Amino acid sequence: MAISLLTSVAQAAIDASPSSSVLLNESGRILTTNMPWREFGRLNGGTIVEHDVGENYLAVCDEATGTDSEGAAKMAEGIRSVIRDSASRFLHVYACNSPTEERWFIARVTRIDDAGQVRILISHEDITGQRK
Repeated sequence: MAISLLTSVAQAAIDASPSSSVLLNESGRILTTNMPWREFGRLNGGTIVEHDVGENYLAVCDEATGTDSEGAAKMAEGIRSVIRDSASRFLHVYACNSPTEERWFIARVTRIDDAGQVRILISHEDITGQRK
């Protein structure tokens, strides 16, 4: 009971964040996402199945092509450094344009050590207004 309550509280906390957030395990698999993450996906193409629970976030970064590939490679490198504990956290500013507007985000990658298991919390905050 305490574990399910803790899980519910943790999910409620991540859902309350205004940033799009995702929690990964040490291999890069998505364990959970929050409401803003799912809403961002819905507004940007209808579904984000390739970026949903069970999928590998690092694989998505590794497989990126085109104009986003350089930023995705930098993001994957930063996440891996936090997983290895070479860095306590990682920040990455990147463009994520929609068909109708230029947008900028900052990704914050934070390591969480949980009873011998590594978890990685990634939040993406829209900083378009600050950039303009």
